[in-house]
Amino acid sequence: MCHTSLEIEFGDRVNFITGQNGSGKRAILTALCVAFGSRARSTNRASTLKDFIKTGCSYASVMVEIKNEGEDAFKREIYGRSIIIERRMTDSSSSTVVKDYQGKRISNKKEEIRELVDHFNIDVDNPCVIMTQDKSREFLHSGNAKDKFKFFFKATLLQQVDELLNKIEEFLEIAHGYVQELEKSIEPVVKELNELQEKIKNMEHVEELSERVKEMKNTYTASKVKSEVSK
Repeated sequence: MCHTSLEIEFGDRVNFITGQNGSGKRAILTALCVAFGSRARSTNRASTLKDFIKTGCSYASVMVEIKNEGEDAFKREIYGRSIIIERRMTDSSSSTVVKDYQGKRISNKKEEIRELVDHFNIDVDNPCVIMTQDKSREFLHSGNAKDKFKFFFKATLLQQVDELLNKIEEFLEIAHGYVQELEKSIEPVVKELNELQEKIKNMEHVEELSERVKEMKNTYTASKVKSEVSK
């Protein structure tokens, strides 16, 4: 955005960033949101990530180093005492890399970023975590109860739960469709199996009758021989 090269070391607790309008205060907050996986539209500053690239530059890069110590450390055995997240944006692509405290690349998967931000409860899309000027203005000046409820719905993570449940419902519908297709596809096989089982039963019955006939023949032969001997 407006920064060519900027490095900030935050304190452990409360930090105040001051400056004149247009000096780049909001750009710092936006950079943090982008580093933690926020979409461009969610920042209310751009429609695509490439819009964050400063005019005349070919790319933009944000790197955040997080302390990773104490009982709440995230995969301490892998990352060590700190975790580095680096997101790079060009006109055509965006990539994120997670590194250990020595700068060694560990992962570039989105799932790893999601797991990390969930572990530290960094929900950059939650208005109670990142209260932008636009969101605060919208909340304070809106007399519409519906809009305030939307804010509440998102801030309390109910919206996230609702979206998750909707996705689960969609997956269940898809799975149900697959099950119905599989049931239809195996109907001919089941029919053929039933016919074979019926044939097997008939064959077993024929074999049983054949054995009884043999027994009767043997009995007849034995009785005939006995009759001849008696004569």
